[in-house]
Amino acid sequence: MSSTFGGGRFVKPASERLVRYPVAGGTVISVGDFLYWDSSNSVVKPLSALVGSGTAATDRATVHDTFVGVSTQQRLAAQTTAGFIEVITDVIYEADCASSSNYLPGDMVGAVSSGAAAAGAVSDQSVVEVSSASEAIGVVVNYTSGAITKVTCRIYGLAGRQKF
Repeated sequence: MSSTFGGGRFVKPASERLVRYPVAGGTVISVGDFLYWDSSNSVVKPLSALVGSGTAATDRATVHDTFVGVSTQQRLAAQTTAGFIEVITDVIYEADCASSSNYLPGDMVGAVSSGAAAAGAVSDQSVVEVSSASEAIGVVVNYTSGAITKVTCRIYGLAGRQKF
């Protein structure tokens, strides 16, 4: 162990990264909703607007590829004009989860899908443990044990991920 303080060699990253994304008029979004990029309309939408494929794993992979982050603002159905919404692309988030015996730091999490081939098949604010990086939108950052229904994780949207 060194007697020289080396703490000046690292810098804690910003606790959140905000990006403004376009949103269509009439789109209902709540604070804390997970959002995805709808490339055909060039807007963000809550995950519940995504039409499910009929397979939960396929839905999680689709979310991984289009996930932009967590909404910091709400939009009401009465807001009929297009606008912009602030989205956190890298954040520590306490998400709802299925009751589980434990989550370990580093466990990957993805979006929850019912597996139905319909709109509303994907949950707006819940995560599930996944074993494939191609389905992950974040990682667990806090050890939990027992029958918990919330897990603390670090969520990464597209703008918060490293691309090389």
